[in-house]
Amino acid sequence: MSHVTSIGTAEASPELRPTLGDLEAIDASPVRCLDPEAAAEMARQIEAAQADGDSLGGCSRSSPTACPSASAPTCSGTARSTPDWLTT
Repeated sequence: MSHVTSIGTAEASPELRPTLGDLEAIDASPVRCLDPEAAAEMARQIEAAQADGDSLGGCSRSSPTACPSASAPTCSGTARSTPDWLTT
């Protein structure tokens, strides 16, 4: 899961740590930012940059969700294997 943390000089609150329960709100944001006040400022800055024929940079934060454990055996079809590094 990911969300935008900054665009231009607008920054989302660093305390926000989205969970899967926040996905609907993130998807509803035109800039995919969980912080509504920061999202509004991001959108304002994007519109101003577009009007000037300019663009803005930004950052996003990604968090892995539902990832398999690195130490678990891997499966492929019906065959099961264990990585070499796990057995040494």
